[in-house]
Amino acid sequence: MTQKKKLDQYYRVNSSSKQGRERMSDASRIVHADLSAPMGKRCSHCKQTKHPSEFGPNRWRQDGLQHNCRECARALKNASSARHRKARRKRERSRYWKNREQILAKGRERYRQWIKDGAPEKTCPGCGNKFRTHNKHCSWRCSNFTKSKAQSGKNNPNWNGGRHIARGYVKVRQPDGTYVFEHRQIMQEHLGRKLHPWEFIHHINGKKSDNSLSNLRIVSHATHRGQIICPKCEFIFDLH
Repeated sequence: MTQKKKLDQYYRVNSSSKQGRERMSDASRIVHADLSAPMGKRCSHCKQTKHPSEFGPNRWRQDGLQHNCRECARALKNASSARHRKARRKRERSRYWKNREQILAKGRERYRQWIKDGAPEKTCPGCGNKFRTHNKHCSWRCSNFTKSKAQSGKNNPNWNGGRHIARGYVKVRQPDGTYVFEHRQIMQEHLGRKLHPWEFIHHINGKKSDNSLSNLRIVSHATHRGQIICPKCEFIFDLH
């Protein structure tokens, strides 16, 4: 890259006019020493000497660069924007609380006029009632009910197939939304009848989550004991 292109890139000067050529010559005399050095310009904000490429262009300055580096200019701009936003929010909040009753009255009047002009009639997806508002539901109760219903069961992102562990036993979800123990359900399906309250299901190998039919046995509360196989060492012992 030639010296002229470097100067055009760093200083954005117009070399077509006489004044531009004079500024180009002035910039050349100023920059020659800076370009040969590793760092050639001092930032007015952070007081650090940096390379000219780290400064933004400013054609109205003698060296054609901003007095602050790009990093400092960005930080000062963000801080100024934050101050302006804070001041604007403060003005808006003060104006709202000063004219709160008038603002609310205007809103209610616009809403009544919107209903009077013929607002579209809607059907509530929760209860099926007809209503005329800009909302999707007739009330917050219907809104909460519809949202909870839409995210229940298989529609829930945390759905794991309707199975969860309770005290080591596996529970499965039924069509009506209730949960039953899987080992009791498997035994009831195998027998073709419901189990009596005094009938208990015993896991032979001691694993409460192993609900295979060969591992299940019906016992009573008084005789809920028998041979158990240790799941780690496969040692057979009696439960008394």
